[in-house]
Amino acid sequence: MLHCGIVGLPLSGKSTVFNVITRAGAEVKPYAGGKTDPNKAVVEVPDKRFDFLVEVHKPRKVTPAQVEFVDLAGLSRGAGKGEGLGNSFLSFVADADALIQVIRCFANKTVEHPEGSIDPIRDWDIIENELIFRDLAVIENRLGKLKAKKKLTPEEETEKKLLDACFECLLEERPLRSMELKPAEWRLLRGFSFVTSKPEILLLNLDDS
Repeated sequence: MLHCGIVGLPLSGKSTVFNVITRAGAEVKPYAGGKTDPNKAVVEVPDKRFDFLVEVHKPRKVTPAQVEFVDLAGLSRGAGKGEGLGNSFLSFVADADALIQVIRCFANKTVEHPEGSIDPIRDWDIIENELIFRDLAVIENRLGKLKAKKKLTPEEETEKKLLDACFECLLEERPLRSMELKPAEWRLLRGFSFVTSKPEILLLNLDDS
Protein backbone atom coordinates (compact mmCIF):
# COMPACT_ATOMS: atom_id res chain seq x y z
CA MET A 1 0.00 0.00 0.00
CA LEU A 2 1.25 3.49 -0.87
CA HIS A 3 1.50 5.89 2.08
CA CYS A 4 1.12 9.59 1.25
CA GLY A 5 1.80 12.31 3.83
CA ILE A 6 0.02 15.68 3.64
CA VAL A 7 2.32 18.43 4.92
CA GLY A 8 2.16 22.21 5.23
CA LEU A 9 2.30 25.12 7.63
CA PRO A 10 -0.39 25.44 10.32
CA LEU A 11 -3.73 26.76 8.98
CA SER A 12 -2.79 26.01 5.37
CA GLY A 13 -5.88 23.83 4.84
CA LYS A 14 -4.26 20.40 5.13
CA SER A 15 -7.15 18.81 6.99
CA THR A 16 -9.65 20.22 4.49
CA VAL A 17 -7.62 18.70 1.65
CA PHE A 18 -7.46 15.43 3.59
CA ASN A 19 -11.26 15.41 3.98
CA VAL A 20 -11.83 16.18 0.29
CA ILE A 21 -9.60 13.28 -0.77
CA THR A 22 -10.75 10.73 1.80
CA ARG A 23 -14.22 11.93 2.90
CA ALA A 24 -13.06 11.06 6.40
CA GLY A 25 -14.67 14.00 8.19
CA ALA A 26 -11.61 14.90 10.25
CA GLU A 27 -11.98 17.92 12.54
CA VAL A 28 -10.86 21.11 10.79
CA LYS A 29 -9.16 23.65 13.09
CA PRO A 30 -5.57 24.31 14.24
CA TYR A 31 -4.90 20.59 14.31
CA ALA A 32 -7.76 19.77 16.65
CA GLY A 33 -6.67 21.70 19.71
CA GLY A 34 -2.98 20.83 19.54
CA LYS A 35 -3.14 17.06 19.13
CA THR A 36 -0.09 15.50 17.51
CA ASP A 37 -1.45 12.17 16.27
CA PRO A 38 -2.12 12.43 12.52
CA ASN A 39 -5.45 11.83 10.84
CA LYS A 40 -5.32 8.69 8.68
CA ALA A 41 -7.62 7.20 6.06
CA VAL A 42 -7.32 4.54 3.36
CA VAL A 43 -8.78 5.20 -0.09
CA GLU A 44 -9.29 2.70 -2.89
CA VAL A 45 -7.76 3.69 -6.23
CA PRO A 46 -10.34 3.75 -9.07
CA ASP A 47 -9.18 1.54 -11.93
CA LYS A 48 -11.46 0.59 -14.82
CA ARG A 49 -9.00 -2.07 -15.98
CA PHE A 50 -9.19 -3.73 -12.57
CA ASP A 51 -12.99 -3.56 -12.60
CA PHE A 52 -13.04 -5.16 -16.06
CA LEU A 53 -10.80 -8.05 -14.96
CA VAL A 54 -12.95 -8.64 -11.87
CA GLU A 55 -16.06 -8.73 -14.05
CA VAL A 56 -14.47 -11.21 -16.47
CA HIS A 57 -12.76 -13.57 -14.02
CA LYS A 58 -15.09 -13.18 -11.00
CA PRO A 59 -12.47 -14.05 -8.35
CA ARG A 60 -13.48 -15.13 -4.86
CA LYS A 61 -11.47 -12.32 -3.29
CA VAL A 62 -11.07 -8.81 -4.68
CA THR A 63 -8.29 -6.54 -3.40
CA PRO A 64 -8.11 -3.19 -5.21
CA ALA A 65 -5.08 -0.92 -4.96
CA GLN A 66 -5.20 1.37 -1.95
CA VAL A 67 -3.51 4.55 -0.77
CA GLU A 68 -3.25 5.63 2.85
CA PHE A 69 -3.36 9.40 3.31
CA VAL A 70 -1.91 10.85 6.51
CA ASP A 71 -2.78 14.41 7.57
CA LEU A 72 0.23 15.57 9.59
CA ALA A 73 0.41 18.35 12.17
CA GLY A 74 1.36 21.77 10.81
CA LEU A 75 5.10 22.17 10.28
CA SER A 76 6.72 25.22 11.87
CA ARG A 77 10.15 26.83 11.85
CA GLY A 78 12.67 24.73 13.76
CA ALA A 79 10.95 21.40 13.14
CA GLY A 80 13.87 20.16 11.07
CA LYS A 81 16.09 20.63 14.12
CA GLY A 82 13.67 18.77 16.39
CA GLU A 83 12.02 21.83 17.94
CA GLY A 84 8.33 21.87 18.88
CA LEU A 85 6.55 18.92 17.27
CA GLY A 86 9.49 18.42 14.94
CA ASN A 87 10.64 14.98 16.02
CA SER A 88 7.19 13.37 15.99
CA PHE A 89 6.26 15.16 12.76
CA LEU A 90 9.37 14.12 10.89
CA SER A 91 9.11 10.52 12.04
CA PHE A 92 5.74 10.32 10.26
CA VAL A 93 7.15 12.06 7.17
CA ALA A 94 10.06 9.61 7.03
CA ASP A 95 7.60 6.71 6.85
CA ALA A 96 5.69 8.20 3.88
CA ASP A 97 6.28 7.07 0.29
CA ALA A 98 5.28 10.44 -1.17
CA LEU A 99 4.36 13.92 0.06
CA ILE A 100 1.59 16.38 -0.76
CA GLN A 101 2.69 19.86 0.29
CA VAL A 102 -0.29 22.18 0.82
CA ILE A 103 0.54 25.85 0.21
CA ARG A 104 -1.91 28.47 1.47
CA CYS A 105 -2.83 31.02 -1.21
CA PHE A 106 -6.04 32.40 0.34
CA ALA A 107 -6.63 35.27 2.77
CA ASN A 108 -9.06 34.93 5.66
CA LYS A 109 -9.32 37.55 8.40
CA THR A 110 -10.84 35.04 10.82
CA VAL A 111 -7.96 32.59 10.29
CA GLU A 112 -4.74 34.59 10.33
CA HIS A 113 -1.68 33.15 8.64
CA PRO A 114 0.94 32.07 11.26
CA GLU A 115 3.58 34.11 9.40
CA GLY A 116 1.36 37.21 9.33
CA SER A 117 0.82 37.43 5.56
CA ILE A 118 0.02 35.36 2.48
CA ASP A 119 3.23 34.49 0.63
CA PRO A 120 3.20 31.07 -1.09
CA ILE A 121 6.87 31.19 -2.11
CA ARG A 122 7.98 32.00 1.44
CA ASP A 123 5.82 29.20 2.86
CA TRP A 124 7.18 26.68 0.36
CA ASP A 125 10.70 27.80 1.25
CA ILE A 126 10.05 27.34 4.98
CA ILE A 127 8.81 23.79 4.54
CA GLU A 128 11.55 22.79 2.10
CA ASN A 129 14.24 24.17 4.41
CA GLU A 130 12.88 22.29 7.42
CA LEU A 131 12.88 19.04 5.45
CA ILE A 132 16.42 19.78 4.26
CA PHE A 133 17.55 20.43 7.86
CA ARG A 134 16.20 17.03 8.84
CA ASP A 135 18.14 15.22 6.11
CA LEU A 136 21.30 17.19 6.89
CA ALA A 137 21.08 16.06 10.52
CA VAL A 138 20.73 12.41 9.45
CA ILE A 139 23.76 12.66 7.16
CA GLU A 140 25.88 14.47 9.75
CA ASN A 141 25.12 11.74 12.28
CA ARG A 142 26.10 8.95 9.89
CA LEU A 143 29.23 10.70 8.60
CA GLY A 144 30.33 11.29 12.18
CA LYS A 145 30.17 7.56 12.86
CA LEU A 146 32.07 6.74 9.67
CA LYS A 147 34.80 9.30 10.39
CA ALA A 148 35.24 7.86 13.89
CA LYS A 149 36.36 4.54 12.41
CA LYS A 150 40.07 3.94 11.92
CA LYS A 151 39.55 2.19 8.61
CA LEU A 152 36.53 1.93 6.34
CA THR A 153 35.49 -1.08 4.30
CA PRO A 154 35.12 -0.58 0.53
CA GLU A 155 31.34 -0.51 1.02
CA GLU A 156 31.66 2.18 3.70
CA GLU A 157 33.97 4.22 1.45
CA THR A 158 31.30 4.11 -1.25
CA GLU A 159 28.64 5.11 1.27
CA LYS A 160 30.73 8.01 2.59
CA LYS A 161 31.39 9.35 -0.91
CA LEU A 162 27.68 9.21 -1.73
CA LEU A 163 26.66 10.86 1.56
CA ASP A 164 29.22 13.62 1.00
CA ALA A 165 27.60 14.33 -2.38
CA CYS A 166 24.14 14.33 -0.78
CA PHE A 167 25.36 16.70 1.93
CA GLU A 168 26.66 19.17 -0.66
CA CYS A 169 23.35 18.98 -2.53
CA LEU A 170 21.41 19.85 0.62
CA LEU A 171 23.80 22.69 1.51
CA GLU A 172 22.89 24.18 -1.87
CA GLU A 173 19.24 24.06 -0.65
CA ARG A 174 18.35 21.44 -3.24
CA PRO A 175 16.26 18.39 -2.31
CA LEU A 176 17.87 15.00 -2.79
CA ARG A 177 15.23 14.08 -5.37
CA SER A 178 16.96 16.55 -7.71
CA MET A 179 20.13 14.44 -7.79
CA GLU A 180 20.81 12.22 -10.79
CA LEU A 181 21.84 8.99 -9.10
CA LYS A 182 22.13 5.43 -10.33
CA PRO A 183 19.54 2.87 -9.16
CA ALA A 184 22.19 1.19 -6.99
CA GLU A 185 22.93 4.51 -5.29
CA TRP A 186 19.25 5.12 -4.54
CA ARG A 187 19.07 1.64 -3.04
CA LEU A 188 22.02 2.46 -0.80
CA LEU A 189 20.22 5.57 0.48
CA ARG A 190 16.88 3.83 1.03
CA GLY A 191 17.60 2.90 4.63
CA PHE A 192 18.03 6.54 5.64
CA SER A 193 14.42 7.47 4.72
CA PHE A 194 15.52 10.89 3.48
CA VAL A 195 12.42 13.09 3.31
CA THR A 196 13.71 15.28 0.47
CA SER A 197 14.23 12.21 -1.72
CA LYS A 198 10.50 11.41 -1.74
CA PRO A 199 8.23 12.36 -4.68
CA GLU A 200 6.36 15.55 -3.86
CA ILE A 201 3.19 17.22 -5.15
CA LEU A 202 2.63 20.93 -4.53
CA LEU A 203 -1.05 21.69 -3.92
CA LEU A 204 -1.98 25.39 -4.03
CA ASN A 205 -4.95 26.03 -1.74
CA LEU A 206 -6.86 28.90 -3.40
CA ASP A 207 -9.95 30.81 -2.32
CA ASP A 208 -13.26 30.62 -4.19
CA SER A 209 -12.44 33.65 -6.33
